[in-house]
Amino acid sequence: MEEILTKNESGFSSRFNELLDMANFPKVHEGRYTEGAKRFELKSAATFRLWCTEDKKPRTYEMLLDIVKSIMSDIPGDYDPHGVIAWLYGAKNPFNDYVIDSTLMLDVFLTVTDIMKIKNKELSRMEIKNITIRIYEHLVGQRRKGLEIGSVEKNRGAIDLINFCLEQPND
Repeated sequence: MEEILTKNESGFSSRFNELLDMANFPKVHEGRYTEGAKRFELKSAATFRLWCTEDKKPRTYEMLLDIVKSIMSDIPGDYDPHGVIAWLYGAKNPFNDYVIDSTLMLDVFLTVTDIMKIKNKELSRMEIKNITIRIYEHLVGQRRKGLEIGSVEKNRGAIDLINFCLEQPND
């Protein structure tokens, strides 16, 4: 059974536009409403414009969920679509961790390259990228489990995983 959404939420449009910006959706004067209507198979760009300007939202939760999932496919990271919808309604911003995540990614990259220098190991950019992403995902998984990860260079599990990856033969 579809839940009908009727109440307008103050600030919905502002947060919805912020979500669209994160997904590199076209700017307002570059066809945002037309693109939104086309992408989400709406009868009119005016409907999408109301979502972006008048704190109106899609008619059902299921429709909003589908739209949010589609938009999130263009945003780096792994976010709960229901949490994003809650934020659209005014709850805590789930994207605030993005800065922490980018800092963590940089920390992982620098640690990987430092260990490569110590081991006198040369890898292609793609290999370094793949190792960095693997370690990053490991650490994010630890954080999601509620574990304190600290700095990468002091995280024994991360260091062991980096060393393991560096010991693997190059493909």
